[in-house]
Amino acid sequence: MSHTLVPNNALPNLRRDSLRFFERGDGIHSCPPELKSRIAHVCDMPTLISLRYDSEWEHFVELELELSLIALLAKFTPDPAAFRKMMKDTNTIISGSTALYFLLRQPSSWTPGDVDLIVSPTYFGTVVRFLTQLPEGRIESPNRAYDSYPNNNNVGFSKVLKVTTAHGRFDVIKSLEDSPFHPLAFYWGTHVMNAVTSDSFLCAYPSLTFHNKGAILSNPLKKSAAAAVLKYEKRGFTFTAYGSHTREPTNACTDTVLCARRDRYFGDKETVVVHFSSLTPAGLEGPTLSTAWRLGGLACQNDQCFLPADHKVCTVLLEGRSGKDISVLDSDTEK
Repeated sequence: MSHTLVPNNALPNLRRDSLRFFERGDGIHSCPPELKSRIAHVCDMPTLISLRYDSEWEHFVELELELSLIALLAKFTPDPAAFRKMMKDTNTIISGSTALYFLLRQPSSWTPGDVDLIVSPTYFGTVVRFLTQLPEGRIESPNRAYDSYPNNNNVGFSKVLKVTTAHGRFDVIKSLEDSPFHPLAFYWGTHVMNAVTSDSFLCAYPSLTFHNKGAILSNPLKKSAAAAVLKYEKRGFTFTAYGSHTREPTNACTDTVLCARRDRYFGDKETVVVHFSSLTPAGLEGPTLSTAWRLGGLACQNDQCFLPADHKVCTVLLEGRSGKDISVLDSDTEK
């Protein structure tokens, strides 16, 4: 079966055709394969997630997710298959605006200007070499990029190299830990605490992100943070800024997703983790590929922060980052 891409002017007809099957009372299972493929192509991510584990739709959702990732990578690399293999071999993840762009189903209103890649110290050099060997690949201003990401406990990564190729620009971020998810816990807003791997994606705050909402982990907002907020507001997001109330020593808020006293980790029940293929085991691979955090800056040490036995990494998201961290880490331009 071939996957049919649907042009925007065909969407009304597609939706009308889809409604015919729903109104017949047969539900979504009565759709022919061709229509299921086309419907999957225009579904938002929450709908795809809900259909992902329906046996009648599983194949079509898997195919759509695969094709969506290939289409995304094709914007930045001449060989998406080779790029995915590099990601898989090195446990590299895509983060920042590009991961968000994927989760929002590549909206037509904006396009990320570069790709944030997070990689463990072990494979950092391998990933940089891969990128510089692409057509016209070169490292741009490594010292300036490094200086823009101070190596301290507030960031979660030790080094960043900006690499430009003939097809796109990349920020290669070197995690302080073996886990590539480690730096995500220090990102400046919940809406960019997402990741796309070679065959899956994760969203830390789906109840906010999929409703175009986010929480800004800074109080008061600095100028560069405000500029980044304005950029995302233009993209349809609304934000809540954290205040001192999130740090009060009370257990009253532990059941809310934005509670500063709540232990979170990538792979917990609040996180959306979706694998493209049903053949891929559920959950995160390996004992060190998760990261735990608490919002608002409360301590989260190994002896204080809950993690299941198979998750070994524990980090904390802190307030008080310098403004220039935000402006560089999320410096993609509108297109």
